[in-house]
Amino acid sequence: MDADALLEAARRRGNRTLNEHESKRFLAAFGIPSPKEMPAGDEAAAVRAAEAMGYPVAVKALGAAFAHKSEDGLVHLNLADPRAVREACRRIRRCTDESRLEGFLIQPQLRGRRELLAGMFTDPQFGPVVMLGLGGVLAEAFSDVSLRIAPLADIDAEEMIGELRSSTVFGAFRGEAAVDRRQLRQILSGLSRIALSCPDVSEIDINPIIVSSDGTAQIADALIVAGGRPAQKATSVAVAPDRLGHLASSRKVLR
Repeated sequence: MDADALLEAARRRGNRTLNEHESKRFLAAFGIPSPKEMPAGDEAAAVRAAEAMGYPVAVKALGAAFAHKSEDGLVHLNLADPRAVREACRRIRRCTDESRLEGFLIQPQLRGRRELLAGMFTDPQFGPVVMLGLGGVLAEAFSDVSLRIAPLADIDAEEMIGELRSSTVFGAFRGEAAVDRRQLRQILSGLSRIALSCPDVSEIDINPIIVSSDGTAQIADALIVAGGRPAQKATSVAVAPDRLGHLASSRKVLR
């Protein structure tokens, strides 16, 4: 299913938001890959998916209505056997309205000490803005982000990486390899392409991006909001991109 078909399927369901699995498939169409994952409709399918993937795994609630899964008890990590997977599915069912639950998402357990975020949002004056920042549970506490108005060139993406106050963690860090900057540029360039070619997409959150010990950047969670963008207001005032910090999304961390 291509990107347009994913948006159309969400519209037919009456949703403005793609679920996590759909969001990642949408991003993949623009060169932003994520680790292999498998949706499952019930507990038995979740166990089969975990067995095929190999333990340990993470199990998440799947549904367009779930934006803040960790906070709502809808994410279970480091599951090492079928019993743990079945229990995670049961707990998820107890924590949510069955009418909102589309199933479960089974993922490999990603490991890394460094977490980043990336995204795209629409400002009514400047239009689509691409964001990179410190991610994970500390994203809101530190608000360390770099922003650029789309479209982005490779030099823009590289500058965004260097502008972060926490940019030292992109290098070799406490025995861990430097972050693969090519992967980060690929993510930012893909977001820029979406901003230019998909006016129906108003917001994208990719958080966290987990950096493994070998420097690989892996997307753990993503959310795409569709439904069109606000009309852009004309402006003749030149504003430097680094003055746009106050426009960063205040969305709670997605886990």
